Amino acid sequence: MPGEDPAEDDVLAGIDYSQPLNDLNAPGLRSFAAGQAEFAARWVPPFLSGGHWGRGPQSNAESCLSCHPGNGRGRAPDGPGEPPHSLVLRLAKPGTDEAGRPQPHPAYGTHLNRHGILGQLIEEGDFRVEYSKREVALADGSRVELRSPTVRLAALWYGPTGDDTTVSLRLAQPVFGLGLLEAVADSTILDLAEQQQRIGFNGRPNRVIDEATGEYMIGRFAHKASQPYLRHQVAAAFHDEMGVTSNLFPQEQCWPIQKACYRVERVIGVEARDEQLDSITDYLRLLAAPRQREMNDPLVRRGAGLFDKAKCSVCHVPELKTGSNAVHAQLRNRTIRPYTDLLLHDMGDGLADGRREFDAGGRDWRTPPLWGIGLRAMVNGNSELLHDGRARNVTEAILWHGGEADVSRQEFINMNEQDRRALLRFVESL
Repeated sequence: MPGEDPAEDDVLAGIDYSQPLNDLNAPGLRSFAAGQAEFAARWVPPFLSGGHWGRGPQSNAESCLSCHPGNGRGRAPDGPGEPPHSLVLRLAKPGTDEAGRPQPHPAYGTHLNRHGILGQLIEEGDFRVEYSKREVALADGSRVELRSPTVRLAALWYGPTGDDTTVSLRLAQPVFGLGLLEAVADSTILDLAEQQQRIGFNGRPNRVIDEATGEYMIGRFAHKASQPYLRHQVAAAFHDEMGVTSNLFPQEQCWPIQKACYRVERVIGVEARDEQLDSITDYLRLLAAPRQREMNDPLVRRGAGLFDKAKCSVCHVPELKTGSNAVHAQLRNRTIRPYTDLLLHDMGDGLADGRREFDAGGRDWRTPPLWGIGLRAMVNGNSELLHDGRARNVTEAILWHGGEADVSRQEFINMNEQDRRALLRFVESL
């Protein structure tokens, strides 16, 4: 059980999402603090005061922390009147480019930017989320309400998106424990895929392009495992969400129809320096995952057995080992319990968004880690789950599982109330 392995204790933290790895030395703690400041830093359009220069010309956020409050997940809007502060709307035309990237929309690119620059450039547009609701009956007669999000586009300043455009909501994910997931060897991920094939599951790695080298790597970050390593993920988030360029993503997000975008004032060269990317990457690598709580509670132990019996643990793999090649010694050769396989799985039509990202198809999603899931309400003030926040709790998230995970969903539906309570208690202890 968690807590019994000394090597694991060194990389786990307490009851929030903001603690460094337990065994950091003084230089490591200084690096952590410097990166934490950069993660919280505000970015502003050139040449305004109050932050780093470089945000925009169009964007969706002003800092990393604004989308990942407390290093946790964002929150979906409750209804059509609430702006989608932590949701991003991804856009794509049919197919992919020759490398496997989604095809950008010719007027809006890969996502809809909701902020421009006051007095210089309007935003690309805006959207709201509405929900339709239905009930699912469980075997014991109880019923659970599920909500399905629908996107309503508004104020599209560069024309309609077109009927063939795929729109997909993305909720900001937690950022703790990422250095440990990055340290898991590729061979471990591939072995998990082979093991699953032998028992009738079809977990697959996503193979994605490294923008620095042009080579393909195993993806392990983002909702569809479309980012190959942590620095790449940081640079992509800067570029896509804040409009901040870097040496990995040096192009401003202006499209031919957006003529005013090309005339906006800019800094000379890229906006996020290599040192800033390195500092934030180091901070995320050194950010510990919370430890499991109440592991000796009999109900939690019973729930762990039911979790395994329902085959939840096939994809939400309880234990992984990190490799020996991590940048920081504190991340090497560790036993971790993230409850993920870092693989893609077909989750069925209910969760499908139709968006292709390299080897990930329209029904594919990476298995999200479950560690820290029980603290989300305390840290972030909400319990929402899944890629778009449609699930308001763990029960709803399970009932949205389909495709390869339908066997676990059916097992959960057929449980009696006491077994369901034990399973949920276990998940909430993680």
